[in-house]
Amino acid sequence: MNLWCDRIITGGILFLVLCTPFAFGSVHPWAYSTMEAVIFSLVIVWMAKVAILAREQGAGGRGQGAGGGSHFAIRNSKFAILAPALPLALFIGLALFQLMPLPPSLLRTLSPQTYEAYTQILPGWPERVPYADVTQRSEIRGQRSESREQGAGSKEKKAEGTGQRSEVGDQRSEVGEQGAGSKEQGASVISNFEFRISPFASTPTTWLPLSLAPALTRTDLLKFVAYAALFLLILLYPYGESWERAGMQWSSISRLPPEQRFCRLLVFAILFTGLFVAAIGFLERFTWNGKILWSFVPYDWGQPMANGVPRASGPFINPDHFANYLSLIFPIALACA
Repeated sequence: MNLWCDRIITGGILFLVLCTPFAFGSVHPWAYSTMEAVIFSLVIVWMAKVAILAREQGAGGRGQGAGGGSHFAIRNSKFAILAPALPLALFIGLALFQLMPLPPSLLRTLSPQTYEAYTQILPGWPERVPYADVTQRSEIRGQRSESREQGAGSKEKKAEGTGQRSEVGDQRSEVGEQGAGSKEQGASVISNFEFRISPFASTPTTWLPLSLAPALTRTDLLKFVAYAALFLLILLYPYGESWERAGMQWSSISRLPPEQRFCRLLVFAILFTGLFVAAIGFLERFTWNGKILWSFVPYDWGQPMANGVPRASGPFINPDHFANYLSLIFPIALACA
């Protein structure tokens, strides 16, 4: 079981290294959502192996671990966990604090610029709930439309004998229903807007968060949690027996200690991915057809940019991301040279 956990962890990390650059830099929701799902799945496997090793140690199975139990105990000391986890947890707490609704007085003290932006964006804030008068107007209009529908219905009853009057009444009722439907939609949009302003039902509606775009803050916070989990996974994962002890002696890398074997595989995967990304950028530069990876048109382009060759971007949407990716891999390649 421990060996299978090691294989899943190694395979999952190699999958992230190899595939995330070619998912257009993982900037689209489908790409980074898949990445986050893979990372959190690997964390579950990590916790499963920790539970297995703890049960083996508790049952007196340290002799069966062939050194795996002591290795687990050393790598998972309190200092080894708290040293990297504490600053990450503090940063996550800071991001969560920016999502909490705060009273206007405290918001003005902590961030005068955010307070000023809210006063310009939301009319009437903080003295009253933003757009409350618009909501009241929509409710009054909805009541008027209902009364008009009732009046149209009474006219239809009076005009039952004449076909022309009934047709006119039907047309008026249809117009009234359409107007009521559009006004109901407008009222629902306004109510949804109010809910987005104050996402916590227990807080006053005039309390607002430090973040001007809470939805984007939540998205980036989830990304950071995934990155932090992957960092702790690589740093603290208790690797088990080497492949030689597991009966696989087909290469010299199988005789290495678990950590060295994983580090070599990871470095080789990073170098191979960097070489492949650079080759894709080189080929794309000289065979440009106006699309990323010869098949995808970015959303903000609208149409293929066939006229003129832009900066080399490889599989990335932003050429700067392509350059930054290669600049991160270059020191590793230089160190391995």
